Amino acid sequence: EMTVHPSLAPNPDGIEEQDDDVDSLDVVKGRDTCPYWYFTADHEAFMQLDPGDIYEVTAAGAVLVVDDVIHLGIPDETDVDAFEFVAMEEPDLPGQYFLAVVFSVDNDDSLTVANESGGLDPTAVYASFLTGYSFQITDSLGDDIDALTCYREPLPRYLCGDANCDGVVDVFDIDAFVLAITNPAAYQAIYPCFMNCDTNCDGSIDVFDIDSFVAAVTGTPCNCGY
Repeated sequence: EMTVHPSLAPNPDGIEEQDDDVDSLDVVKGRDTCPYWYFTADHEAFMQLDPGDIYEVTAAGAVLVVDDVIHLGIPDETDVDAFEFVAMEEPDLPGQYFLAVVFSVDNDDSLTVANESGGLDPTAVYASFLTGYSFQITDSLGDDIDALTCYREPLPRYLCGDANCDGVVDVFDIDAFVLAITNPAAYQAIYPCFMNCDTNCDGSIDVFDIDSFVAAVTGTPCNCGY
């Protein structure tokens, strides 16, 4: 920790009072004010903070703003690992956005009586509209999630093989694909979906994409995970 910032000294050496207590941090810009700092504490923190709650940093100390049971609807012993406040579309109300928290939970610590995961999957991301209910929004990502960040707008989603950017992979993409291979600058001046032409998923648009492009056009979709 000392290599990150001197204020994190001393490094944890097995002494509880030297452990660093913050699991995750979200800094929310305030209009005409200083930013608001929110954090979750680790279950090994020694300041008697609830590891499932979200606190605001104030001059008077940590102030509870999100309660794990009341707002998130998760067991009291759960350790909220990473989190971020977002404006999120309500699944049952398309086009309607509300304040929500997206979060992950910590792995269960075998040395404690409590189950720090709260029975949730530490490798998945959850969300709550702070109504006492949470729901899973990703499949398992394969490992314990320690940090989250959210973008203000959705990231572009690429349709592999859709060279002319019309939302369909078909023979009408051929001319645009040939242009992308032979004159990338000219292609990008006309079309906004250059990465759709990376049909072999190697990060480059070149002649090596031809075979997989033909396969995509003739009915074998490619999936680069974009």
